[in-house]
Amino acid sequence: MKNLKSILLTVLCAVALASCTDNSEPLPDSGNRLPYDREPVPGLGYQKVMILYSEGYNDLVGSLALNIEQFCQGDIPYFNERNVVLVYSHAAERRGDYTTKTAPVLYRLYTRGGVVCKDTLATFDLLANTMTPDFMRSVMETARRSFPSNHYGLVITSHGNGWIPSDYSGENIDMNIAPSWIGAQYDGSSRNRKSLDINQLRDAIPFRLDYIAFDACLMGGVEVAYELKDLCDYIVASPTEVISDGFNYPDMAARLFADGDPDLVGLCEDYFNMCANSGSYATIGLYDCSKMQALADVSKDIFEAHREEVMKVNPWSVQSYNYSFTYNFDFRDYVKALGASEAELQALDQALEQLVVYKNSTPYFISTPIDAERFSGIGTYIPTESRTTLNSYFRETAWNEATLLLK
Repeated sequence: MKNLKSILLTVLCAVALASCTDNSEPLPDSGNRLPYDREPVPGLGYQKVMILYSEGYNDLVGSLALNIEQFCQGDIPYFNERNVVLVYSHAAERRGDYTTKTAPVLYRLYTRGGVVCKDTLATFDLLANTMTPDFMRSVMETARRSFPSNHYGLVITSHGNGWIPSDYSGENIDMNIAPSWIGAQYDGSSRNRKSLDINQLRDAIPFRLDYIAFDACLMGGVEVAYELKDLCDYIVASPTEVISDGFNYPDMAARLFADGDPDLVGLCEDYFNMCANSGSYATIGLYDCSKMQALADVSKDIFEAHREEVMKVNPWSVQSYNYSFTYNFDFRDYVKALGASEAELQALDQALEQLVVYKNSTPYFISTPIDAERFSGIGTYIPTESRTTLNSYFRETAWNEATLLLK
């Protein structure tokens, strides 16, 4: 899984870019043609810029290297096109070695002469803590300065743990806590990791994106989507964990550089079909961020009407999204378990129908059954009396402030 991605051979890290050729020639001028729909800014010559943000100075290094190799097998834009692929990569030398320092790097991938080439745009401090808002913002700003455009998309691949804060170390009922929200840079040992919290990621992104696609575990929750709703048009994420193979990388560029809008439904379908057809496991959702506030407004009214039941719902009576964890459940199924009336559920369903553009799930995620009738495509935390510490963190989320699930 993306948070336990240790099963692939680490030798892949060394060969991941075997199909990519270093090329230091200056890139040709793209001309002054403008992107297609947002209000144009004079001088912007690039149409769509995709940033693959690969944080692998951790135990995922082999799998993330394989993902980049697979990506290079796809339809990478030519060097003189107005569509641009950028890759940020911070990779450990090898799995298990978190003391040998490696420099984070930002580079461009493009096709030239039938070969996928790599141009390094920036190399960052060897000793940098990459899991800070300032660092990620500097990477994103470098990307924007190098390739100004009106259309950017971001694919994040690394560890993920939803909205759970990085300094939450668990309570007596939490036996398996990965202390990371998104990212994870190991410092000497896998026991010592640095990560970004949900609000830190929000602060790290300095410009609006067309989409954020999370190839990381447990990012498909209302807490994450609400926190990031003003930063991007769409979010692609899984409410469960993610199997180690991750997205369908060979077809990714073709989907994200499709004519017109990025084909995010196709991106989701490619991932789901890859997993389902191979006998693997997957859940996936595509969320329209412009509809997130409407869901919050409906939810706030329901939560207030059923205030006495908020802490009384048995989480294990709700559709679970847990395999290694114990606090991720289906959002609609939780609201139903609160005792929402038919009229309230109808209003909720209308909001969810607008928000969740695409959803799909295999019948099981590992050993967890996923009931298609109870799968809304987006998850939630369920507060209980036994989780006083995590409840206090949840109260501070933007989602809770908007809906007052916990007062």
